[in-house]
Amino acid sequence: MSLKRSFRSTHIRLFVILLICCTGLLAFQLPVSVIAERQQTQLPISPVVLQTAEEIQHGTDADLQATDPRPGTVRVNSQGEIGVEVRITGTPAAAAAAFAAAGIRVGTWSEPYPLVSVWVQPEQLDTLAALPMVMYVGPMLMPIVRSGTVVTKGDTILGAAQAGTEFGLSGKGIRIGVISDGVEGLDIGQAAGEVPPDCPENLTDLTPSCVLVDADNAGFRNEGRAMLEIIHDLAPDAILGFSSGINGVTGFVDAINFLEEDFVADIIVDDIGYLTEPYFENGTIGTRAQKAVDAGVVFVSAAGNDAENHYQAPLNIPDNCPPNVERGCLHRFAANDTSLSFSLPQAVRIQVILQWDNPFSNITTAARNALDNLDLYLVEGNSVLASSDTIQSIMGVPLEMLTYQNASGTTQQVDVVIDAPALNSGTIPQIEMLFITSGWLEDVDYASAADSIYGHPGMSGVIGVGAVASWSPTEIQPYSSQGPVTIRGESTPRSKPDIVATDCVATSTPRFSTFCGTSAAAPHVAALVALLLEEEPDALPWRIRSLLKRRAVDLGPAGFDPVFGAGRANVVNSINESRFGPQQVIKVMLPLIQR
Repeated sequence: MSLKRSFRSTHIRLFVILLICCTGLLAFQLPVSVIAERQQTQLPISPVVLQTAEEIQHGTDADLQATDPRPGTVRVNSQGEIGVEVRITGTPAAAAAAFAAAGIRVGTWSEPYPLVSVWVQPEQLDTLAALPMVMYVGPMLMPIVRSGTVVTKGDTILGAAQAGTEFGLSGKGIRIGVISDGVEGLDIGQAAGEVPPDCPENLTDLTPSCVLVDADNAGFRNEGRAMLEIIHDLAPDAILGFSSGINGVTGFVDAINFLEEDFVADIIVDDIGYLTEPYFENGTIGTRAQKAVDAGVVFVSAAGNDAENHYQAPLNIPDNCPPNVERGCLHRFAANDTSLSFSLPQAVRIQVILQWDNPFSNITTAARNALDNLDLYLVEGNSVLASSDTIQSIMGVPLEMLTYQNASGTTQQVDVVIDAPALNSGTIPQIEMLFITSGWLEDVDYASAADSIYGHPGMSGVIGVGAVASWSPTEIQPYSSQGPVTIRGESTPRSKPDIVATDCVATSTPRFSTFCGTSAAAPHVAALVALLLEEEPDALPWRIRSLLKRRAVDLGPAGFDPVFGAGRANVVNSINESRFGPQQVIKVMLPLIQR
């Protein structure tokens, strides 16, 4: 980097040290004094939750969050309640009862996961955080729905039409459950014949194609409708189900519960990502998804659209930094650069999420004290625009998250700075950052596409789907998240994505007349799986995953690679493998040999 950048970064470092040491100045820089007061009490509340509470109390942005929540923002309802997810000790049932007794409205929870979602008034936050079973009060975020923004037309070339013509396959009797944001306007799509009619009460596998929507969890917006439409196009006789995944991590688990247990899905497909799920270990959603796979459900998930807004590297601090300092051990993104810079356009809102590979959700005092303590800052020149400097031994999670909206009237040149005031784990942590915005970022320094898949698409049993351009289906979409997936404690990174499929296809759903992103690629693969299950009804999830990957159209370097995975899905190739491959030959020949 330039000497000018190095000089600027040095001044930023000195300013951050001065700013943090002077507590009065720090409080002045934050939105309101109440946030500083709560930080001084050291209650385990996420700074983003506290910032949202302040916005509600001052009426800034809260109405918009309640009526039109944007991806990545904290959930706020029309009553001014904040959606939070509480990590607990003990059982969720006992915690939910204690919350209710304290006058706090409980949302969703599911045994045995140590997480309860609640809706809380700003003035109730301290009461909630002080309850003895509460370990951490984090935000219930509006999930990231993994649709893209490129507008172009393209046709799928995955072999589904040929499978129908050549083999007579249409997904008949196969049940496909969809998890997305919502299915608004579903009746309009049904009237146009783009989506099948509602399912009858006495649903059986012989029922003609229909849609069953979870009455308790229909969600809002309509990306789920676009996904249903894609599936219906490719597997027109499949039975479809829907449950929304927008109600936090526990709400997502509820959606899986409904689709697996009530709808009895053969396949579940989703396009939802939660930024606060662990990046370096299996999270609540991933654990529940793997449980469904182990029970025989084929689980398909959009790999994500984060390749261009992602950073990952080992923490890089000077050798002369002591192991515990007040402030000043800044991560070096390059040899002489302690800031990651980009342009932030006017009115664009950004969230920066930082995680590192310490254990997530630490319960014991000893485990918490062994966490590395990292802090996160967004700065412009000598001004701190936003910060997240929680104390990990109190919060218990290796997570920092900040949010900021550019209301300056012009584009801002901003820097992300990572400080390491205390390293307690005895190892150098691997750090990972994601940048989520309401618009486009420009000139992001040090962005790295590798290892940008996180959460349940990275589970070994889940089919993680990347996206190739429909107009040029040998090219990866630049936003399509890439592998591998690094998991703490596993010696070998997981090989992801599993496969890629086409996106940027036409639908009749408003806002998705051209549907881009891995959100569009994943339902294509779910429909192909339905055709394979119709061909081979007793196939277990590992067998389906193998059929898709073994006969995919290889792209990129020969064999599996972390950009295209096994290649582009082609269901005709996979059906031929099913009918004429080694396993089928053995199945046919074995009885003859045994004679």
